[in-house]
Amino acid sequence: MARKRKKLRTCRRDAERAMAAEYVAPEPVEDVRNVVQFARMRLHGLGKEAALSIMASEQAGLAIHLGSRDEDERGKLWAIFTRLDASDETYFRRIIGRPRFPNVAKLECLPETFETRPDDRPDARSDDDKDRDAVNGWMRWQGKLGCLAWHEAHLITRAARQTCPELVRGGRLTTTGAAFVAAMRILRMVDERG
Repeated sequence: MARKRKKLRTCRRDAERAMAAEYVAPEPVEDVRNVVQFARMRLHGLGKEAALSIMASEQAGLAIHLGSRDEDERGKLWAIFTRLDASDETYFRRIIGRPRFPNVAKLECLPETFETRPDDRPDARSDDDKDRDAVNGWMRWQGKLGCLAWHEAHLITRAARQTCPELVRGGRLTTTGAAFVAAMRILRMVDERG
């Protein structure tokens, strides 16, 4: 019996040694932000700060970043574009009843408990008020886009819905990208006029 136990201990020890010899330490995981930052820097020629900005996450933002004359213009054009984009998204969700972009990566999971933060400001408006505000905001932007030439308004709308041709390629504006930035400058003038 003692011999069996000794043999079993020896087998276990040999198995543990074999497993330890085959063990390969996992490679350190690179921070995802660094991967994105370096890819944007390499593809679009952006600096470190610009590569991590939200503006660099889509073609319209990259076009505005590369085509703007200075930091002030860049900020104003991006602010106008994000307001127009948010209005379009709200209109699609509340009035049309569908998101602008299809959800192709649906992940089924169990619902979690829903809680609000103490600093969160709840929206006390009724659904009718929210719908009316969504329509009014969207129509305001449609009125401003109506002051532009048809091709300029169409280009801005397609950029917001991410259906236009490439605006930036290889860190440079394409012809479409330059036209988009010019259209955004005109929309800025219309927006500032009120």
